[in-house]
Amino acid sequence: MIICICNGTNDRMVADALASGASKVAHLYRHNGCTPKCGKCLPIMRERLARYLAEGKGVPATEPSAIDPGATGPLRVTAALK
Repeated sequence: MIICICNGTNDRMVADALASGASKVAHLYRHNGCTPKCGKCLPIMRERLARYLAEGKGVPATEPSAIDPGATGPLRVTAALK
């Protein structure tokens, strides 16, 4: 199932990011080499992450993870919502 039309991100790509240690929504995007564009996928990305963490499969990170050790600051939507 396609989750993000702008980036062509599907549920398998999100699952791979989670299995690789993603513990923040920003990590889901960075793992797949993209950023949110229109922002319509953010709610489902948050829901997938929350469900994964609630199932005890991941541990929330307090610092940027090994997925992108150079990452700093908050994730920003790159285009205005229309």
